Amino acid sequence: MNNKKQHVQVLLGLALIGGAMVNAPAQAGGFSTPTYGAPGWGRAFAGGSLFKNDPSSAYNNPAAMAFVEHNVAQFTVDYARIKIKYKGDASDYAGNPISNTPLDANGFPDVASTTVNNNDGGQGGFTAWLPTGFMVMPLGDRFAFGLSQVVRQGMRSTWDQDSKLRDFAVDTKIETVGLTGSLSFKVNDQFSIGGGVIVQHSKGFVSQNVDLLSA
Repeated sequence: MNNKKQHVQVLLGLALIGGAMVNAPAQAGGFSTPTYGAPGWGRAFAGGSLFKNDPSSAYNNPAAMAFVEHNVAQFTVDYARIKIKYKGDASDYAGNPISNTPLDANGFPDVASTTVNNNDGGQGGFTAWLPTGFMVMPLGDRFAFGLSQVVRQGMRSTWDQDSKLRDFAVDTKIETVGLTGSLSFKVNDQFSIGGGVIVQHSKGFVSQNVDLLSA
């Protein structure tokens, strides 16, 4: 019976980690997600991953996995909602305030109808669901194996395409996702060693409009 329960726990842990890995990429306007999971919030992240049977040791402290007594998995989803507002002036290449120049009936810029752009860009922030998952599996009395997936940090800002910020940035995004595999060995009841490999994927982009009148 115990063996069946352990197999179920392992399968559940693998499912949780897999679900975290296939989640949509994190997108937000300046966030940093703790790597200790839900229990870490409750203890204000004090002590790191030194607590008994803490699955976040798979990422933060692989050596501690050797003291985990049974299969354990944890899955946390954080919700990030970040609001960004811009207040200030913006200038073009010549140092003049950003302006809007409409086209005349012939499709040419109507310089006489140029007006100063007072659009501050609107709400530049973003929202996102950020998954974090950990799993530790003891392998006999001395070894333990762990997997983890974290969304460490990133940012996202999206401004109106016709705002005064259009020549600087309209859409900006950076996202970082890490997957870790770790192994530990218990030397004795007071000492253990551990290590892991982190595969981290980061990508980003910046999009902006082109000021054709500056040519």
